[in-house]
Amino acid sequence: MKKFLISISSLFIILSFCPLLWAGEPTRVAIIPFNVYAPGDLSYLQDGIFDMLASRIAWEEKVVVLEKHAVKDIYQKYAGNLNEISAKKLGQELKVDYVLFGSLTVLGNSSSLDAKIVATDLNQPAMSVYTQTKSLDEVIPKVDEFAGDINAKIFGRNPVITRTAVAPPKEQTTVAAHPQRILLSSQEEETSSNLNPDFIQLSAKQKKAGFWKSQEFSSVMRGMQVADLDGDGQKEIVFITQTDVWIYRQKGEKLEKLKHIKGKSTYDQLSVDVGDINGNGTPEIYVSNLSSGNVDSFVLEWNGSDFVHIAEHLRWYLRITKLAGGNLTIVGQQKDINSPFALAVCELLWVNKKLAAGEQLRLPVGANVFNFTIADVDGDKTAETIIIDEHNKLKVYSASGELRWKSDEPYGETINFVTANPNRTRSDTEERIYLPSRIIVADLNKDGIAELIVNRNLSTASRLLRNFKEYTSSEIYLLNWDGLGLAESWKTRKISGGVCDYQLVDTDGKDHYELFVGVIMRTGIAPLVSGKSTIISYRLNVSQDEKN
Repeated sequence: MKKFLISISSLFIILSFCPLLWAGEPTRVAIIPFNVYAPGDLSYLQDGIFDMLASRIAWEEKVVVLEKHAVKDIYQKYAGNLNEISAKKLGQELKVDYVLFGSLTVLGNSSSLDAKIVATDLNQPAMSVYTQTKSLDEVIPKVDEFAGDINAKIFGRNPVITRTAVAPPKEQTTVAAHPQRILLSSQEEETSSNLNPDFIQLSAKQKKAGFWKSQEFSSVMRGMQVADLDGDGQKEIVFITQTDVWIYRQKGEKLEKLKHIKGKSTYDQLSVDVGDINGNGTPEIYVSNLSSGNVDSFVLEWNGSDFVHIAEHLRWYLRITKLAGGNLTIVGQQKDINSPFALAVCELLWVNKKLAAGEQLRLPVGANVFNFTIADVDGDKTAETIIIDEHNKLKVYSASGELRWKSDEPYGETINFVTANPNRTRSDTEERIYLPSRIIVADLNKDGIAELIVNRNLSTASRLLRNFKEYTSSEIYLLNWDGLGLAESWKTRKISGGVCDYQLVDTDGKDHYELFVGVIMRTGIAPLVSGKSTIISYRLNVSQDEKN
């Protein structure tokens, strides 16, 4: 049961804090980095909580928050023994008006937050918060709420409420049927329940799930692809974890394991792609991989009796994509000495059964092998370059390199990352560069204009904490160009868990599409708690009248 306590003895006490703001000089606040008690390395949460509180409490010309380095040397002598009395002494040494300190304790999937802010010179009780949560994702809203209470009750700062004008409904255009239409019928069909008029009664049709779900796997999925890998006319599913490659075939409602390729303990697999790029009629499996911090990618292929390596120890990150001509190709990018990505992204070619560098691609600044695609999204017969930037914002660039549009909302979040310093491994507390999920190019309504399929993983904590990504729910979107930019045409109902990868598959070559989605249900970041993943798929009802 969650407990949340804000202790302020009376309105008189609240008001007694406020005059400091109007005494002329700004109020000075020292935020002491929170103690983090956790079985694993969650030290990045300390920085995240500090940054979040500092950004919300700082108030131009009224409240100044000391920089972390300004308090580091002094607070260390109080480390592990900070209470209200010692916090007041610390505040006097730092010459601040308030000291904010606390701790975060993580045990399994649950956590507790204990925080206080004390006045240095006033003989007043501390303002405190104590909360217990079922997941780390629930801690951040409590930190945000605590900061809001501090602003309102101590500094007299009320949140600014803005009213957003309601836009007129857009004219409806015909698009391909989508998973949301399969999962639940439209809102017009909703009726009130007899139990309560505010309850929505679901019909039998609405209650029926419109997707298939595989069994659950005790691992954290990093990437997933679907193809007929062995030429038997049936689709196989290949997915990767941090070190291993798994290949399954659907048998009834379950997946039957065909192959488990165990990798080295030093492996850090980032992505998987499937396609017949070497032109021999059998799709290859391309795995982008790091080993001890070095790029060490490889390619697998069915040889008639087994899946074997046909290329190893490649110093390229790999990605299959469509270029301006519309044909599938493999592109690669190497690691730089001082950066995880070299400047050049090149087309790779199979020459004498080896991958070799071909033509360098002309891409916008900030593009890397994982975050771009090329497609004509506006129907002008010229291909645009679409990227997901470091803030997970979609950007559309013209052929000349001009930025034409940027999204307000984030897309393509994943938990996969490389370290900003390529000479450090993922076990180090090093700044991380998170890799976006793939951008799928489609044309479900057959109008000759490209549509994009992207994911959005949902988590307050993961957006605010630099080195922590764990997603509790997610959605898949189809975007198309509305004349001004990319607009959301449809989305799936909320998926329980974070999306790691997805693929649109024409199951029989006759526009019978199925959207396969790899879902991480639990990351297993806590010791003794294993990860958990699954695969779901949606059949898309692309009817003939929707194509026209």
